[in-house]
Amino acid sequence: MDVLYEQSIESLQQALQRGELRSIDLVQASLQRIAAYDQAGPCLNALLHLNPRALEQAETCDAERRQGMVHSPLHGLPVVVKDNFQTHDMPTTGGSRVLAGFQPRHDAWQVQRLRQAGAIIVGKTTLHELAAGITNASSLSGHTRNPYDPEHIPGGSSGGTAVAVAASYAVAGLGSDTSGSIRVPAACQNLYGLRPTWGLSSRSGIIPLCPSQDIGAPLARTVRDLAIMLDATVGPDPSDPATWQAAHWIPASYRAGLQPGRVHGLRIGVLTSLFGNAAHEQETSDCVLAALDTLRDLGATVVPIETPTLETQTQAASLTAHEFKFALADYLQAQAAPVRSLTELLAHNAHHPEVDATLRLRDQPAHRDTAERTQAIMQRSAVRRFVTELMMTHDVTVLASPTLRCTPVRIGERQPGQNCALSPVLGWPALCLPAGFSATGLPIGLDLLAPPHSEQALLNYALDWEASGVRRRAPFFFGDRPRFHRPEV
Repeated sequence: MDVLYEQSIESLQQALQRGELRSIDLVQASLQRIAAYDQAGPCLNALLHLNPRALEQAETCDAERRQGMVHSPLHGLPVVVKDNFQTHDMPTTGGSRVLAGFQPRHDAWQVQRLRQAGAIIVGKTTLHELAAGITNASSLSGHTRNPYDPEHIPGGSSGGTAVAVAASYAVAGLGSDTSGSIRVPAACQNLYGLRPTWGLSSRSGIIPLCPSQDIGAPLARTVRDLAIMLDATVGPDPSDPATWQAAHWIPASYRAGLQPGRVHGLRIGVLTSLFGNAAHEQETSDCVLAALDTLRDLGATVVPIETPTLETQTQAASLTAHEFKFALADYLQAQAAPVRSLTELLAHNAHHPEVDATLRLRDQPAHRDTAERTQAIMQRSAVRRFVTELMMTHDVTVLASPTLRCTPVRIGERQPGQNCALSPVLGWPALCLPAGFSATGLPIGLDLLAPPHSEQALLNYALDWEASGVRRRAPFFFGDRPRFHRPEV
């Protein structure tokens, strides 16, 4: 029997406390699943590095438990982290062949927090190279596959973490989100993925993409698991000024704050312009509208809102094109990496073809401060005013849209319809819910966006959604029968 398959953090912790399982059993189960499915079977290709000391660390956790030392609900449980988070005991490559073998001396701050909580990091996961896209292709790992249909993309850029969680390699994992990189793969793999308020969790030790939008956060199979991971990873970090006020906004425990019945009376503004009506988008739109009907049945009021210019306004407010080149150079030089800039990295001509145009475009700015960057910052303030006034005018608490306007495309194709850029521009939290499935069994996600520091409220809305029906459907993995099988829909 596979003791890890589709199990929640709390159920496994209870089994450990009762002595029915040991941490070493869970890590062995994780490694067995990785061996069966990652480079064998469906070849999901979600892991870049395995922790060589994972079993030893599991034995330490078991010994601590025998002595009455249990650090948190994550104590002794296997988790994964995206390979743009620094780890002192495994390489940190960002999915780039040029950075293969690069190993900083210190853990990222959120990785430190997980280790302090007693979690065992079994491995580092694949990502879209340098987090510069959403199909999860990289020069170091190639393409990662979606466990719901291995011919399709898993979403990105945190696609490897999403695959590892969806395929029960681990109980949960860390990703990063600059413009949807947590929520897109969550949508593609029937998971819950949260982008918190900017500054709620540390960026220290994460390879940067756009510091004014970057944030690291969890993906999980259940709302309670997501809350537990959030408890373990948020908070002020002395080395990250963006987090210095975080303690004022973080409750004693997001898990303890979970309360049912919060959808009743909620007013949801539906951003109708972010729903597609093309033939390849209609199935996703119908699924998300059906999910909103369910929320209405739970007592919410659903308010359609026309915002025909919002998407264009949001695109003009993104700072990624203005910050990436310079933030990456700062990071590479501070860490004594094998290359010192994006220009040097591109000169190796070793990057994946799917990131070539993006990386070359982002290498063009000659200066940090340009008129274009100033205009984007001004546009960001304008978008914040526009959205705030919009929500006040319509008296809504959250804004809803499909996470993606269409289902995951086949590997090698471009993924259109990304709807996640608004949250990073605003700095507001957004949570992806598993909305349902296409006729072919591919997952579909619903995004809920709320004002700053609404994480607890978003988790509570998700809790009601989760309790209202069967939301989590595992992919084709069966706990004690490692075999490939397409799910019936």
